[in-house]
Amino acid sequence: MGKFNTTDKRAPRAGGPIKTAQTPTALTYNGAAGYEYDTLSQLYLLAVNNMVGEDTFYESAETRDNRYESLIVRAVAEGHIEWLTRFFPWLRNSANMRTASMIGGIEAARAMVDRKIPGGRALVNSVLVRADEPGEALAYFVSNYGRSIPKPIKRAVADACARLYTQRNTIKYDTASHGFRFGDVLELCHAAPAPVQVPGGPRQEASADPAAPFADHARRSHGAVA
Repeated sequence: MGKFNTTDKRAPRAGGPIKTAQTPTALTYNGAAGYEYDTLSQLYLLAVNNMVGEDTFYESAETRDNRYESLIVRAVAEGHIEWLTRFFPWLRNSANMRTASMIGGIEAARAMVDRKIPGGRALVNSVLVRADEPGEALAYFVSNYGRSIPKPIKRAVADACARLYTQRNTIKYDTASHGFRFGDVLELCHAAPAPVQVPGGPRQEASADPAAPFADHARRSHGAVA
């Protein structure tokens, strides 16, 4: 008979990342006792289900989107910067929530700018993965807050342009169906082509980049194609 694995011993109870209050803190929609999630749990549960701009059974699109933004601001205010910088790239790349991650990165960066917290530039850049997303990010920001774009967000969009604006992506994504064409994005964020290493030669600027002609094309495209 074992001396240690006896009936008075129990394996540690497994726990998850979602946390709630230990006692009722509010009422549910139907009037029952409710246990409120902490800030990060609320943000996670909403983000992975947030289609942005879509009504749900219990919430209108406007209420839901406002709640998402307020949770992000609260998470920044509570100091969860490291968690946010890991969460939103995961939301974009692994959970494939394109719009929710983009808005999350932008709103977090705005809140970080207000509190003079560094890191917003890298955060926004990390959620812009496809070549049409810099324009999508600017369209979201300008439509909600105007054309005065905080520098970390503007520079993050410029970083994404240098990474994503290639010949192929210009042809595929710079279309007349978009309000912010590639040229508009470059004009707003003052993006510069990333320098490249030419084999057998010194480090060169965009003139050595095969995609460089398309930078000029992108700047003119909104006028030439429209």
